[in-house]
Amino acid sequence: MAEKENEDNSSDEKGGDTAVAEIPYNIRVEDAGPATKKVFVEVPKEKVAEKIAEQFKELRQGAHIPGFRKGRAPQKLIEKKFSADVKEQVRRTLISESYEQAIEQNSLQVLGEPEFDNPDAVKIEEDAPLNYSFTVEIQPDITLPELKGFNRPCKTSASSRARSHPSRTAASRSATRSSAICM
Repeated sequence: MAEKENEDNSSDEKGGDTAVAEIPYNIRVEDAGPATKKVFVEVPKEKVAEKIAEQFKELRQGAHIPGFRKGRAPQKLIEKKFSADVKEQVRRTLISESYEQAIEQNSLQVLGEPEFDNPDAVKIEEDAPLNYSFTVEIQPDITLPELKGFNRPCKTSASSRARSHPSRTAASRSATRSSAICM
């Protein structure tokens, strides 16, 4: 998979696009049962650092810190004061984005909510990728057998029988109804 990522990055460099290339997530899917998949996701450290820097930049522009004009507080002060909150917000954003990409990329038809393995242990650390895993129930693949050769009962509606024979009693109609099954 690393070779594919390198090919993707080299094709972006050759194209000369000025847009920032999307960094792919490393996603691995394993079977965990008949209708269950276990998904392992690794968000590269470059993507984590990029999101943290982006979040601090947004925060710095709108932060009201006593003693400084709006948007003029030093970056180090903002990082010291809001580091834990920013990391938590970036963690949630990256997990959400990578979860959606994992589901879409692997064409999983998820039923219900994912069950994250040890969600409290998923933390953003300096110069380290964000790793987590989760289990999801998916819609099972059902293949129906061929239904040729089966006889199905013929049904006639009770209202059409009653109209054709209005003089019949209720007892005789129920007896006729049970014998109306044809093979």
